[in-house]
Amino acid sequence: MATEFNEVVAVHLKEWKSNKYFLHLIDIATRFSLATVIKRKTPDVIADKIMSLWIGNGMGPPKHFLADNGGEFVNEIFRDMCANLNIDVMNTAAYSPWQNDICEPNHAVVDDCVAKILEDQPKLNLEVALVWALNAKNSLSMVYGWSPYQLVFGTNSNLPNVFIDKPPALEHNNVSQTFANHLNALHSGRRSFIQAESSVRIRRALRHKIRASGECFQHGGFTIEMMIISERSRWQSSVCKAWQYICQGSSM
Repeated sequence: MATEFNEVVAVHLKEWKSNKYFLHLIDIATRFSLATVIKRKTPDVIADKIMSLWIGNGMGPPKHFLADNGGEFVNEIFRDMCANLNIDVMNTAAYSPWQNDICEPNHAVVDDCVAKILEDQPKLNLEVALVWALNAKNSLSMVYGWSPYQLVFGTNSNLPNVFIDKPPALEHNNVSQTFANHLNALHSGRRSFIQAESSVRIRRALRHKIRASGECFQHGGFTIEMMIISERSRWQSSVCKAWQYICQGSSM
């Protein structure tokens, strides 16, 4: 699908908790990932974050965006932004997550890392946890034998470790609690990523993909659809009404 950086960028929106979402952008060729926390998933917010997080942050406009059919990406504002930046938009079919199969496991690992970082440091800011989860993923995951940072920038980030630390860095005397929180999140993120790489839960989810039934329909045939609508009120229990529609197959 992509052979060079910024040729195809997958865009995905993941609900973290009520009124909090992760907007993920993942380069298909290198698996380089960026993400941010948003509280509203309106088209204006999505377009604004994509412009500031990816396009205006040094990456520039990709050739293609790959997204699902959610209303966040299928709207006039998103398409107008892409048209003005000469970006082609590719949308996957409904209920077909395997069509974006590179994006799904990549953001699932990041989400898992964020959860484990916050488990270690419950009071840590969500944005900080996401930053260090992404740092671990971009510097540790292997794509064609290289990390995403190496494929995009030519080198990994120069972060504290026992191989390069000078004597002052080995003392571990941190005056600032804020800086200490970042260092703890850094190490927690890297530790969490190693665990997430072999996550049984993610492997199980990837094995159970939603697939088409394989049933073939012919022109002139008939199909039957059943739709059940449940209506609730304070005075009566749930009432189910069923409508049966017979559609001429040739009109599909």
